[in-house]
Amino acid sequence: MKDSRADLIFRKQLTEFRFCERVDSLSAIDDNFSLGSFPYAVTIKNVGCHCKGACSTKANLQLKDDAGNQMTHTTPVCSSEGVDAVYQQVTAGGNLSAGEKLKMDVTNNPNPETDEYTICGSYLAL
Repeated sequence: MKDSRADLIFRKQLTEFRFCERVDSLSAIDDNFSLGSFPYAVTIKNVGCHCKGACSTKANLQLKDDAGNQMTHTTPVCSSEGVDAVYQQVTAGGNLSAGEKLKMDVTNNPNPETDEYTICGSYLAL
């Protein structure tokens, strides 16, 4: 039996994908840091991060779109090695157009700046 167009659209909207970006070091001047873009419209659903290194003061991250509009989410607390990340839900502003960049700002002064971060999240393809 052939799937109806409504069934295909419904399935596509329920498909959640993941993204991750590794960053060798972060500092307070890392504003408008690009996490990439998508070839289709998406809705960013959540964000979390891991910190590898001393991680004395972990980076505070704020997601935004290519135009600088901040997404609404609780600041993710980056986990240390061996500890699971706690993902924070994006509750508003998470829609990106096809080709639009997902960006982030660092809103504090991470210490040391040589720590390695992995920033991950999930999105829905629209």
